[in-house]
Amino acid sequence: MLSWIKQLVAKPVQPNVATPDHLKLSVLKRDIPRYPPFMKGLPLESPEDIIAVQSELMVQLAQSTKVTKAAFEEHYRSAILRFACFVHLLPASQAHHHRGAGGLLRHSIEVGLWALREADKMLLLDLCKTPGHRREIEPRWLLTAFLAGLCHDIGKPATDVLIRNHASTKQWNPIECSLWDWADHEGIDAYFLEWQSGRAKQH
Repeated sequence: MLSWIKQLVAKPVQPNVATPDHLKLSVLKRDIPRYPPFMKGLPLESPEDIIAVQSELMVQLAQSTKVTKAAFEEHYRSAILRFACFVHLLPASQAHHHRGAGGLLRHSIEVGLWALREADKMLLLDLCKTPGHRREIEPRWLLTAFLAGLCHDIGKPATDVLIRNHASTKQWNPIECSLWDWADHEGIDAYFLEWQSGRAKQH
């Protein structure tokens, strides 16, 4: 055993071989989780780009709404865009579901879609007096259900987190404006979050 250790120590050290640049770039581009998260801050991506990342979910929603493409853009997508401006890339939780960047938006759209589909199954619309009345009320009923689901966690940015710039000299006030508007106005390219203590069940 001792002789083996001596041989190991006596082995010449291999010279360092520089990693090719293209391999360095490939590693940097990989989505490798690191702890703790959000150390580099969350980047100020445009709300349109953030929604585009959720394209498969948006397709599911569009197929479930029973409205025209124009109506979907006017009522559903516009609401999601305003919601994305407000919550931006905030996570939905610190250590539970949807805790990654963009988790709050994803979770909210998922709950909105679930609420819409469940509302479509309910018997409330059977109380409509005529088929024409039902056609008039049903799109409004489904949109209302979707918006209620979308906004079910809308209080989290105000109660659960503090959002500041890198130097902690500027802080977002969610009552005054959306996170996107604040960061864009202040010229901030990345923002940092701090979880508030005692936030349970406050949002």
